[in-house]
Amino acid sequence: IMESHGIRATFFIPSGLIGSKMPTSYGDRALLDSESIWALASAGRGIGGHTLSHPRLTALPREKARDEIVEDRRRLRELLDAPVETFAYPKGDTDAEVRAMVREAGYRLAVTVRESLLSGKLDPWSLPRVMINAKVTPVQFRAKLSGAMALYERARGRR
Repeated sequence: IMESHGIRATFFIPSGLIGSKMPTSYGDRALLDSESIWALASAGRGIGGHTLSHPRLTALPREKARDEIVEDRRRLRELLDAPVETFAYPKGDTDAEVRAMVREAGYRLAVTVRESLLSGKLDPWSLPRVMINAKVTPVQFRAKLSGAMALYERARGRR
């Protein structure tokens, strides 16, 4: 559906969990295996880093957080034999030090869990995004990509 409308997507991969299951608020979810990730990338989908094990980065000792970020990127680059330039903070958990680690690891940009369309002056290591998950209906999907999200954000005082 997205492809037919020219909508690009990035899949953020916790590389230490490839092919396993991860508990989520929607129940246990099977994560993509290496072949599926390769197929997405080959089809032109973005693949971004999401740490090795999906921890809250600000709760880790700084060196462990750095390893989660750097090693994840290394593994994804090796799997894809291509650059990996985007990152998503697990659970949106970030602070200035974590953002600096992501930048120093070589990522070009990073996204948070704050939902919004891109506009105005933006920090490339703290970007909002439009999140799509298993519970998003087609009507909600269309609304997220329309001006309705901007109106909602302004009404809540977030912009």
